[in-house]
Amino acid sequence: TPIKSSAASDVYKRQVMGNAGVNISDMTNKGKGDYAYTMMDLESEATEEIVKALEAVDGVLKVRIIK
Repeated sequence: TPIKSSAASDVYKRQVMGNAGVNISDMTNKGKGDYAYTMMDLESEATEEIVKALEAVDGVLKVRIIK
């Protein structure tokens, strides 16, 4: 059963970045059917700690860093 994206998961993503002291300069959310994706432009590099914290957010299926 697919996990539906929710506004709550976006709040958790923002909290992860805030707790890590990373500023989100831009954030885009798009969805289709039961799935959605979020792209974040960060003002600093995403650390392995941030990636693990995002992966732990309920509803997140995959985290990918694009440099």
